[in-house]
Order: sequence, then C-alpha cells, then structure tokens
Amino acid sequence: MLEDAAQCRIEVLLPPMPYRELAASVAAGGLAAGACCAQVEHVITRAHAQGDTIPGIVRYLYCQPGGLQMLLMPPGILAIICREAPFVFALFHVRPVVTDFVYGRFVTGPETDPTFVSSASVSSDLLRTKTWKPHLELIAGFATAALTCPVSHVPSVVAAYQQGHGVGMLRACTEIYRRGGLRSFWCGLIARTLSLGGTMTVVPNIIRLLGGDSEPAMSG
Repeated sequence: MLEDAAQCRIEVLLPPMPYRELAASVAAGGLAAGACCAQVEHVITRAHAQGDTIPGIVRYLYCQPGGLQMLLMPPGILAIICREAPFVFALFHVRPVVTDFVYGRFVTGPETDPTFVSSASVSSDLLRTKTWKPHLELIAGFATAALTCPVSHVPSVVAAYQQGHGVGMLRACTEIYRRGGLRSFWCGLIARTLSLGGTMTVVPNIIRLLGGDSEPAMSG
C-alpha cells in the first residue's frame, strides 16, 4: 500500500521522460523499505536471533543507548533499500514481460479464441481474459524469481546479518566474507528464489482479483 501511494506521488512529481513509471516504482520501493520495512524486519530478526518476543525486543532496544534512533533507523536500512528497489522492479515490470512470453509460448490450439491468439500486439491482461491458466502463472512467477532474485539477494544477506547482529554494513560484509569468501553472500539463494517465486505468482493475481492493475505497461 505504501509503495503504491508513493509511486503515484513520485510519478506526478517527475518530469515527462522515458520510463517515468519505472523510475517512480523503483523509487517508491526504496522509500517504503526505508520508512517501514526496515524497522519491522529489524525487530523481527533481532527477536529471532535473541530468542525474545516482539514486545520484549522492542523494550530491550529502546532501553539501549540511542535506542529510539536504532528503532527508527535500524542497521541494514540501506541494504534493505537496495533489496526492495529491484524487487519492486521485478514484480511490476519484469513479471509482465515474462508472463507475456510464457502465455505467447504455450497458449495455442482450438481452445484459444482466434481473436486472442498470442502475439506481440496483444496485452497479457487481454490474453488472460480468455485463457488464464494457473500452471502458466506458476511458470511465469517462478521464472521471474529465477531471473531477478540474484540481483537482490546479496543486499538481502547483508541486511539480515546487520539486523541479527546489530552491526554496520562494512563490518557485516567483512564478517560474511570471512565465513566463506564471496560464496557466503549467495548463501540461501535457492531457498529465497523459491520463496519469491510464490510471491511473484500470488501477488499479481491477488491484485488482479481485487480489481487492481498489477502489471503496468512499460512506457518509452
């Protein structure tokens, strides 16, 4: 919700230019990450790391020196912004492109209305009006995750380490590297890709069912 509201506001403020909608959505993702996601994730991650409850960890952090600042500007906020911006880009801009390709590749045969035969000139929303198929949505969602998750995974690893240990970015990167070199930054990639595959499958369809437009067309 915050990303959507921020995107509308940012898009209005930007001057006319190619890919204005894309720039607004990426900026909105970063804004939402810094204003909300980082704070919530920090509390949850610290609670798991220390075996405490959410209220308990909030009280603990607040009582530390600079506790309020730590709650409002938690460790890992920059890494989370770097994670969320490409995630939003993947969800609202890469997913529609992948979906068009998947439906254009597999939706053929007598069951398809000739008026809606897949082609580059037919939008994915129009195509799926006649031929929406759950298994193709799954393929599109998980393919999008596989293509885009590597971009946002490294910031996700760094952010999780910062949140769990309460350290700065430089120290987090140093300690992660000492544990296993560059490979340590890609730890958990497969699991996170599978997790995001579910998100990339479910979220666009929920938005569509609720009457929203989850797949804005690329401008420019």
